[in-house]
Amino acid sequence: MIDSYGRRINYLRVSVTKRCNLNCSYCGACNEKDDTELTAEQIEKIVRAFADCGITKVRLTGGEPLIRKNDIIRLCEEYPDCGFLSYTNGHLVDEKFCDEMIRVGNIALALSIEGDEESTDYRRGEGNYQKVINSMKLLRSKGCLFGISVCYTRANVEKVTSDEFLDKMIDLGAKFALYFNFMPVGH
Repeated sequence: MIDSYGRRINYLRVSVTKRCNLNCSYCGACNEKDDTELTAEQIEKIVRAFADCGITKVRLTGGEPLIRKNDIIRLCEEYPDCGFLSYTNGHLVDEKFCDEMIRVGNIALALSIEGDEESTDYRRGEGNYQKVINSMKLLRSKGCLFGISVCYTRANVEKVTSDEFLDKMIDLGAKFALYFNFMPVGH
């Protein structure tokens, strides 16, 4: 699919919710006052329109997308030729969802982590680091495909690009890493 500027579009990004089980101070999606979100049917219609145009990669964002686990699994079932990637804080990963990931076979998770325990808990709340690590261990034990999503800043860039950090993530079972730079705006 080619956009109006002549650029190839190779994936679709859909924000499936603004809701989240955390309250990170920097998160724009979770701090918005408008709490409306797309219905499952609307999301499916969007994915269908892009799949009909040849898009086979879909990124699911939020808020916390796994708040809508059932809707996500239904999308995976409906579009078995699409690969879905859901960004997640990892708190809602459980055995049942891992089993569903394996069953549908076309979804991977990108777990948010900001480096070590101190950096992650500072940005995302106390206890978050250990929860993410536990989710990684569960995902690895179930054979689920996952990686990490890292927001780097001047405070954590050395940690999140270190061999020690990357080796630990690989040892925990991460198969890919996505890095995003933090760009503060507004107040």
